Amino acid sequence: MSTPTLYLSNWANAPLWGPGRQWTIMIAPRHWERGYGWIPTLRPGLEDLRAVRSRLMDFDVYRDKFLASVKLRGGIPVLAPGKLGGVLEVPEPQSAGGDFRLLQDGDTLLCGCGQRAAAQGHCHRVWSAALLVEAGWTVVLDGVTVLDGQDLSAHRPVPVVEQVAKQLRLV
Repeated sequence: MSTPTLYLSNWANAPLWGPGRQWTIMIAPRHWERGYGWIPTLRPGLEDLRAVRSRLMDFDVYRDKFLASVKLRGGIPVLAPGKLGGVLEVPEPQSAGGDFRLLQDGDTLLCGCGQRAAAQGHCHRVWSAALLVEAGWTVVLDGVTVLDGQDLSAHRPVPVVEQVAKQLRLV
C-alpha cells in the first residue's frame, strides 16, 4: 500500500492543488478560501496572526507558537494518515460521521500566504509540510515533493507557469 499524498499550496495557485478536496488551514479565511472545510490541528492562533502581521511578533516566535499549538492539539500522532481530519464547512444532512472527515489521498491544504512568504519561511503551510511528512504522509508543497528531514528554510516553490506547462506536457 502506498503512502497517501497531501498537497499544500495557496488559494491563488490552483494548478498546484491535488486532485482531491480543498481544505483551509487558515484561521480567518475569506469566504472564497473555505473550501470543503477546515483543519483545526493546523490553524495558527488568530491573535498570533494579528501580532505578526502588525509586526508586534517576529516570524520565529510565530513559528514556535504555531508548532507548540500543534503539539498541544496532539502533535505528530494526530497528523498521521487515518487520524488527521477536518470539519466540514457546510454540514451534510443526516451524515452518519457528523461534521468531521478524515483527509484522503490527493486532498489539498491551503492558506492565503503567497509563494514569496513560503520561500522566506514565513508561512505555516511550510512548517505544516515538515510535520505531515514526519507523521507519514507524502507531501507536495507548492509543486515540490518534500523529503523526510528536508530543511525547508530555503523552500523554493515551483513557479505556477512551469507547473501548468508540465500539466500540459509542454516541458
